Amino acid sequence: MAESIVAANSGDYGLNASVFSGSISRARRVADALNVGGVNINEGYHATFGSVDAPMGGTKQSGLGRRNGREGLLRFVEPRTVAKATGLITLPGAGSEFARLVGAMIAVLVALKSIRRR
Repeated sequence: MAESIVAANSGDYGLNASVFSGSISRARRVADALNVGGVNINEGYHATFGSVDAPMGGTKQSGLGRRNGREGLLRFVEPRTVAKATGLITLPGAGSEFARLVGAMIAVLVALKSIRRR
């Protein structure tokens, strides 16, 4: 079995593989060891290629990204964060705003320090 895995992983491409076995647990161990984008167990190709909600793509020279599923969609978007401050305390946004709060911040720190000593 190990020799077969080494032979399968030694190629330049890694789009898809199929593992046929009477033992599903053995087939899954082999599948985990293969360096390919998709592995079919006890089936030629339809299980991975027919899954529209699972990522499909290869590794090595077959690895041109993923299609289908969340991974396929993410190549078309650029994530970003948009946030609005909510709550009672908003941190200063600029140095001039921070300078106005220095006295209050020192007073809070002194109070916290005295509470900790008790």
